[in-house]
Amino acid sequence: MKVVHKFPISVDLENTLDVHEGAQVLDIAIQNNQICVWVLHDLDQPKKSLKLIAQPTGIVLKEE
Repeated sequence: MKVVHKFPISVDLENTLDVHEGAQVLDIAIQNNQICVWVLHDLDQPKKSLKLIAQPTGIVLKEE
């Protein structure tokens, strides 16, 4: 069964979202002063972690 879930995320921190294999990020936006990510995923698929880091523009990113 496919569903869309909204995940609040934090700026400058590594955010780990619990999603399912094949998950697709649909949108990233600010809602009520909170950055949120909307993800489409299939609950019948195995779970996995998705790591995101939100950074403001103009920031020098760390190389990994």
